[in-house]
Amino acid sequence: MIPRSKKIHTYMGAGSMLMGAERDRKSLKETLKEADELLKSGPNMGGMGYGLCIVKKDGSQLFVCTKG
Repeated sequence: MIPRSKKIHTYMGAGSMLMGAERDRKSLKETLKEADELLKSGPNMGGMGYGLCIVKKDGSQLFVCTKG
C-alpha cells in the first residue's frame, strides 16, 4: 500500500490547513507501529493519492501517500 521509495510524502492537519512533509520509510514504520488506529482515507485525501490515515494516540491524523 505504501510506495517502496526511501522517502514517503505525508500530510498532517494543522487547523484549517494541511502541512506536507517527506518522511523516511523507517520513521514512518515506527509511526505505524505506534498508531492508535489505521483508516482508509476519505474521498478527498484518497483522491489526491493519500489513501492511508494514521490516527495517533493524541488524536492527530497523518495522511500517507499510497501511490508510487
